[in-house]
Amino acid sequence: MRRLIIIGGCSGAGKETTGELLYAALDSCAWIDSKWLIRVQPWEYGEPLHRLGVRNAASLANNYYAAGFSQVILSGGVAGQSRLDLLLDLIEGDPLVDYVWLHADKLVRDGRRLGRQRDDADQAQYLDHVD
Repeated sequence: MRRLIIIGGCSGAGKETTGELLYAALDSCAWIDSKWLIRVQPWEYGEPLHRLGVRNAASLANNYYAAGFSQVILSGGVAGQSRLDLLLDLIEGDPLVDYVWLHADKLVRDGRRLGRQRDDADQAQYLDHVD
């Protein structure tokens, strides 16, 4: 049985940390951290970039399943029903899906993302609309 664990939440909510913990705890699993799926130049925040990330995640998940891994963890990149629908349409084999949405209040998230200054996506102009 294939299983897909999707970890969603705002930037700074703990998706990567949760993905790392699940990856360490589960057998026969692969972990996809979505932030690495849309590292492009020029980088332009918006729905086309998000959809590219979803398509890339689906391709990787299919490759992991084909290689014999029964569980795939996906952290980030699937916020909203349309992105979830796209992902599930592209993944082969009808996996069991667990979707977890992490929450941390704005002060905590701001402290985490501003402290790491990871990339252009960690800018308040792209994230404050969520609140």
